[in-house]
Amino acid sequence: MHSPHLTVDRPSGTGFEVPRHGDPGQHVAHFVPPALTIAISRETGARGASIGKRVAKLLKWSYYDQEMLQYLAQGKRMEDEIITGLSAEAREWVGDQLSELKQDNRLPKDPKEQDVTQVILALAAKGKAVIIGRGAGGLLPAHCMLHVRILAPLEDRANWIRQIHRLTRDQAYEYIQKQDKQRAGMLDAHFRKSSKDTAIYDMMLNSSRLGEMGCAAVIAEAVKQKQNLGQFSGPTMGPTMGIGE
Repeated sequence: MHSPHLTVDRPSGTGFEVPRHGDPGQHVAHFVPPALTIAISRETGARGASIGKRVAKLLKWSYYDQEMLQYLAQGKRMEDEIITGLSAEAREWVGDQLSELKQDNRLPKDPKEQDVTQVILALAAKGKAVIIGRGAGGLLPAHCMLHVRILAPLEDRANWIRQIHRLTRDQAYEYIQKQDKQRAGMLDAHFRKSSKDTAIYDMMLNSSRLGEMGCAAVIAEAVKQKQNLGQFSGPTMGPTMGIGE
């Protein structure tokens, strides 16, 4: 539903309209995504990506990692594969979220990161998505997502990184330190508070104690419980496994 009171203020060429709130007579439709989105934040080497894939398979939802999000954010792909699949109300909702992020100074300044942000919001407007990293948990409204933090003891994480990247012990620790700092910086920028603040997460899981399947099962059950509290249709249960950090 295109309203004459909506004006376009598009960061990085987005196809979503960003309304100027406060215009006289403006009517913004109340839109609720049809299902939750799972945003997984993880410590490097805690196997968050592998757990995310298991969750997506359990729920029969779509899985998106950094490479897929960047792929979808490239020019015409966003229009063809993301925007055209949204209703007018969903597009308006995405525009509202972009506007709020911009007003709060939480919209990334890098045009490419802005495009990724738009993709994340558009996926959340459809729901039934598992998104790994990219600060998704700091971009999406709390009521429409399950925000999960995956962690593990440092030694276990280092052993995992050594296994999948064939690094020495010292190289693995250096890699973890660098990656954790980069990921924390992205979350901190989106939340405007420390990513170490446990209150920003719905749940935190230790993958060393629960294992990949255990973490995935807990997350899947948590989705059902949170969706029962909101205006969502329940997920379809059903158990692309691969190595991931």
